[in-house]
Amino acid sequence: MNGLSFLSALVAIIYISLGIYFYNLNKGESVNKLLLILCICFFDWSFAYIFWYSKEMIQTQYYPFINILGATGWSFYYGVIFHVSFEIVGLSSKIKSFYRKTLIYVPCTIMFIIYSMLRILKIDYYSLGFSIFNVTNFLITATYISIGLVLILRWGLASKIYREKKQAFLVVFFGAIAFILGIFCQNILPLLKLPTLYIAQIVSVFWVFGIFFAISKYDFLDIKSVYNIDKIMKNVNDTVIIVDNKNKITYFNENLQKFYKKSSNEILGSEIYDIIKFRFKSKKNDFTNCTIEKNGEEISVSVSTEEIFDNYGDRIGRLFVIKDNSQYIQIEKEKNKLRDILLKNDISYNLLINQSHNAILVHRDGEILFGNESATKLCGYISANNFIGTNIWNFIPDVDMKDLKLKYFNIINDKCSLTTFNGRILKSNGDMIEVENTSSYFEYGGQPTILSIMRDVSPEKKVKMLEIDVLEKTKLLDESLEMNKIITEFFSNVSHELKTPLNVIFSAIQTLGIYNDNSYESIIKRQRYHNIMKQNCYRLTRLINNLLDITKIDSGFLSLNFKNYNIVSIIEDITLSVVPYVENHEINLIFDTDIEEKIIACDPDRIELIMLNLISNSLKFTNAQGEIFVSIMDGTDFITILVKDTGLGMSKESLASIFDRFSQVDKTLTRNREGSGIGLYLVKSFVEMHNGKITVSSELGKGSEFVIKLPVRMVDTYLVEDSQYDINVEKIHVEFSDIYS
Repeated sequence: MNGLSFLSALVAIIYISLGIYFYNLNKGESVNKLLLILCICFFDWSFAYIFWYSKEMIQTQYYPFINILGATGWSFYYGVIFHVSFEIVGLSSKIKSFYRKTLIYVPCTIMFIIYSMLRILKIDYYSLGFSIFNVTNFLITATYISIGLVLILRWGLASKIYREKKQAFLVVFFGAIAFILGIFCQNILPLLKLPTLYIAQIVSVFWVFGIFFAISKYDFLDIKSVYNIDKIMKNVNDTVIIVDNKNKITYFNENLQKFYKKSSNEILGSEIYDIIKFRFKSKKNDFTNCTIEKNGEEISVSVSTEEIFDNYGDRIGRLFVIKDNSQYIQIEKEKNKLRDILLKNDISYNLLINQSHNAILVHRDGEILFGNESATKLCGYISANNFIGTNIWNFIPDVDMKDLKLKYFNIINDKCSLTTFNGRILKSNGDMIEVENTSSYFEYGGQPTILSIMRDVSPEKKVKMLEIDVLEKTKLLDESLEMNKIITEFFSNVSHELKTPLNVIFSAIQTLGIYNDNSYESIIKRQRYHNIMKQNCYRLTRLINNLLDITKIDSGFLSLNFKNYNIVSIIEDITLSVVPYVENHEINLIFDTDIEEKIIACDPDRIELIMLNLISNSLKFTNAQGEIFVSIMDGTDFITILVKDTGLGMSKESLASIFDRFSQVDKTLTRNREGSGIGLYLVKSFVEMHNGKITVSSELGKGSEFVIKLPVRMVDTYLVEDSQYDINVEKIHVEFSDIYS
């Protein structure tokens, strides 16, 4: 590929790129389509010359077809230039008909056919010299392009707008350069049979660049992306029209076509007063007080006009916005009819509607057709005139809108007569209120409509909130009173628990004074009273220890010392260690297990307290000849420890509070069984600190059953397998201290 072939390829790319650019700026305009076609002609021409400049490429079998493709470019480009010029200067109406447009391209078509015949006959076009064909082709090309440039120049000179003058100058200047160079190189030199460079298709790029500069710098032909306004105007309910300085319509939205039922070709380029028949009531062009005529009928409209200026301050046209008032008049008539339907007379209107404390709304597709005074105030409006006609969705919070739209859709779809639901209203000042909404379907004017009656339930909500608040505070007060009662009972109980062993110790000390000799009887007596004092000291120790433990648990200072132990061995040793106490009361203690060894993480001291407390409780409430069962059952995740007796049992009411602090089945100070009511609370706390659970079941007269479930888990410490946990005999004495022989 030589230099000229490369240059032709480069301008071919430029032509097709600018052609696409011109077309995409405003796809709906005919001038854009013509500019695209012009660039395609130049592209075909340049593309063919890529091959024509290269001898190697001329020899290819595809060259004749490529040459014919190029012929379409250089045969039709001047016709397109001529056509574009008419569009630019606003004379498109002169060639509006199909026949006139066709006539422009007849010479171009003839030249194309002749050239194609020459190619078939293998006659070189440039070897003909001053032939009729060449001279005719030269004259047609020069005439078409000259007329086009002159038309654009006259348009620019005649315009009073600075911007249009600059546009015309740029287009004509660059077009003249391309025209002169092209004619000279492509036509005159070949006709004179002088050496030449066939570069007309290359220099034509000046003319295309001229159009590009005029567009980019001076908004030539107003070809700007702002014309995407079509997408916006489709959603505008009013009729929008733009006219030029000669009152010719240059833009309109589809509402104008719908209103007059005219095609786009009938409207575009016509004078606005030929399309719209304005009837001015006072003076001409007083658009504030006018109507328009349609099919002999006057229609009430509101017309807003505004002059349009370009960036250079030149007036380029006027914008018309026409609002059809007839629909609003019809809506007002419908409102009046609706009032007639709802209201028979002024008295019923005042009684049923205006004096109603409930908001009454009639709406269709979101538009509020009617609203009473309460509805107006509910939504934050002062006047019903400003309220009616607004959209109901303006008063619904965004989070509630989807749900409410579905409810209204179902009401219309199912023709529901009465549907009540709660919702919220967003007032015009931004306040939110709770409402009870009762909506019904009915037909008005043959169209589905909704009647909504809304009641402000905000005061009721506040009353309910106050009631809930009072109930909560009453509950807290009752709990506080109950707690005070429990504490009072506890202190009374603790006082009894402290006083009883002290009295016993004090009496034993006094009695010891009587038996101070060394006789056998005195020794026996002294030993007996010594044991009584010792047991009651254990009892005081137990009470003090329990009080300390409960204080530590409540304050969070009590922690367990977890190590891995054989829990079966610990439970068995504890059970066997209390057998003498149990047998002394003529009660049978039975231990059973389905597993001989189970290593888990536990605190053996707390396990011992748990078991001693449960067994001592069973011992207290089980009569002679009764039985106490201690058993262990293995599980995958938990190991179960069961303590069961055949004692007195408990009622269901007592079971509900058995693990509460200071709770006792028998709360009298004359009860047969001693205890502070803390033991089972500590048992439950220690079990839960092991991440376990404890439950109880009982039946009066048949005994009780305590079930402990401890999780099977290990801690990261040494494994205690064979060593036995040493039972603390002192602890047994302490825990069984309130059980008298």
